[in-house]
Amino acid sequence: MATPYEVKQFVAGDVWTFAGLEECSFKDVDGDITLSTQDPRIAHVDPSAANLTIILGTPYKGYTFTAQNVTSSLNTITIHGGGKNINGNPDLTFSGAYAGRTVQYSDTLDAYVLIRSVN
Repeated sequence: MATPYEVKQFVAGDVWTFAGLEECSFKDVDGDITLSTQDPRIAHVDPSAANLTIILGTPYKGYTFTAQNVTSSLNTITIHGGGKNINGNPDLTFSGAYAGRTVQYSDTLDAYVLIRSVN
């Protein structure tokens, strides 16, 4: 098995996606946005100005996305599945100071499942 150093040295130019193993960074979001699977998997959301919607791109097995309100605003944040349901609905809406939600795509269900909820 290769060490992290060896992987970094010998496959530095390659990008591989494995369910459950991703390098994550975050994206600041303060308005409606449509994401692709190439965007960061974590959104630091500031809904202070208005309610906002985040539309997810075409998912792959295990794709995980987190929207986290980083303010005390009570405006709503909507995660839209981009054509895939989230717990049986086209979208998931929440509000609350510093509230967050994490969804994960299941290829078996061909839908997103809510796996984390912070109120």
